[in-house]
Amino acid sequence: MPFFPIRNLPTNSQRTLPTLTYTNPDEFVIAGIHTDGQVFIRKSMDAGETWSPEIPVTNATSGQMPAVASIGEGLFIAWVANDSSNRLCYTVSIDGGDTFCKVQPVDGAFTKHAPNMSGGGAVLVSFLDLNGESQMVIPPLEIN
Repeated sequence: MPFFPIRNLPTNSQRTLPTLTYTNPDEFVIAGIHTDGQVFIRKSMDAGETWSPEIPVTNATSGQMPAVASIGEGLFIAWVANDSSNRLCYTVSIDGGDTFCKVQPVDGAFTKHAPNMSGGGAVLVSFLDLNGESQMVIPPLEIN
């Protein structure tokens, strides 16, 4: 069996499982949630050996169960609103996570489950709706 090194990920204050993507072979990004619902990312430029401090993604919107994907220099983050709406929300960074666009809800997307994301040439977000049906959305890569 091949050997794959196991690396520790930085823990977040809620001890929830962060989601992970890579932007370049040695550059990784994780998304997580604070206990107050603040969505954040942390970056590693050395294949996960060390991590940046937490970088806030949102200002006021609280969230839960984030997912992250990358496309080139862009980062796409989706999460479930931490309120009674169960709305799927997202934001985009076009500068590798230094700044983020305004938070956008995904129209008609309501879920109590963590979204799943895939990057590459387009971002695909899958989720279970409130009826338990599998859904997919391809959000725009730029937000005004």
